[in-house]
Amino acid sequence: MKIFNLQIICHDDWDLMQIVLPVFVKNRFSSAKSRMSGGKPFSGTILPVYVCLTKQKPQAIMKTICHTAVITGATSGIGKAFATEFAKQGLDLIITGRREEELLKVADDLSSGYNVRIETFIGDLADPDNRLALCRMIKQAGMIDVLINNAGFGFDRTFHGSSLDDIRSMISTHIMATTEITYAVLPGMISRRKGTIINVSSLAAFLPGLTRTMYLSTKSFIHYFTESLFMEVRSFGIRVQSLCPGMTHSDFHRYIENPALNRKFHLVKFMTPESVVSVSLKELEKGWVLCIPGSVNKLFYILAKCLPSRILMKIAKFRNEEPEKNVTGYSVPALVSYPYPLMIASQAS
Repeated sequence: MKIFNLQIICHDDWDLMQIVLPVFVKNRFSSAKSRMSGGKPFSGTILPVYVCLTKQKPQAIMKTICHTAVITGATSGIGKAFATEFAKQGLDLIITGRREEELLKVADDLSSGYNVRIETFIGDLADPDNRLALCRMIKQAGMIDVLINNAGFGFDRTFHGSSLDDIRSMISTHIMATTEITYAVLPGMISRRKGTIINVSSLAAFLPGLTRTMYLSTKSFIHYFTESLFMEVRSFGIRVQSLCPGMTHSDFHRYIENPALNRKFHLVKFMTPESVVSVSLKELEKGWVLCIPGSVNKLFYILAKCLPSRILMKIAKFRNEEPEKNVTGYSVPALVSYPYPLMIASQAS
């Protein structure tokens, strides 16, 4: 009895080492010419043929197909956690930040730790020239699979107490950068009918009065822009998420952490950037456009949606009576007075 062996080289599944599948074919074959010329059909007994699927890494293909994630504000916090997660998944990265030394360290650690290619862009995205240069870099990089718009900052000053430069800078960073970078990557994703866009907003977008006017307004834009974009591009197979975290540990946290906050609001826990990213990616797989990590944060969101505006305004009335508090390098609220101050700067850039 003859056993026919057929070996197939598999390029698509790296985890597929050796799978043997029995199939059945005739043990007698006629040539195509014989069959076409009306020759006798082949006949005989049915014998098993073992198909061996063997993994082989196609070097040429790997060099031409690069999967890349773009992450803004990747120096620390949520942006760094996203960069780490996608590096673990084997994606090449384009990461941005304002602090050169910290950003280069992140790039070196991820590149050596996960053997991925990382490009860095150092600059303030409030500057239109920097945004233009970054968009050019993104287009030259080719296929972008993932975009994380995370760059952002906050200051604890009233609208009338803020300088126009600060106001323009926040609008440019939160609104213009998110819009322009998304616009740069979207055509390629649409043509491939595949891609992921996560825009980092904030739970503060749903809590008027508990954060300052400009931060709430610009983060609200990010959320509703993302929801609308989701409706427009979901038919192209593009996944879009508005990530709205609450209080999250990041670099600025060391300036403002104090025992009084933990005693007064012990039920409101700070989340780690890694846990925020984990929840974000899990809910992305479910196809949910809105992601609010943390059960307490979800409760605040539900209350904000259910309570009448006049009640929310009464709850937040004391906010306008608080003094502004500044520390070197950051401008932050007086933490011990209300539960959700850190949302104004939860995304480090």
